[in-house]
Amino acid sequence: MRSGKAASFLLVLSAFFWTVALAGPASATAKNAEPVPIPGGLDLGGGNVIHTYAPGPEDAGLGLTGVDSEPSTITNFNGLSGYALFVGSATDADGNPYDAVLDMRVFDGEYVGADGAHHHGTFGFI
Repeated sequence: MRSGKAASFLLVLSAFFWTVALAGPASATAKNAEPVPIPGGLDLGGGNVIHTYAPGPEDAGLGLTGVDSEPSTITNFNGLSGYALFVGSATDADGNPYDAVLDMRVFDGEYVGADGAHHHGTFGFI
């Protein structure tokens, strides 16, 4: 049971560390060059959704959503993506062991922003 709680905690924690960095400045006329998130994702309840899926074998017991899951977190994205899933164990300051699941992704390419215009950007998801 501890591994399920640790995986859930780390997935939620990763949402707080979502970082977005555009590779270049948005055009002067773009009012909102932010990328549009994919529909659906991990439903945390209470209307809170992390717009991501966790690709990987479902039978691993880590909250992964299958090997054919959408690795991108951006709708209307055309580019390169890199994905790494680190699985192991960790120990907190009190000596309690935990299962660690770290989900890291990077995207670089063209996307259609919330303003409907095409932009180029580099994004990271940790």
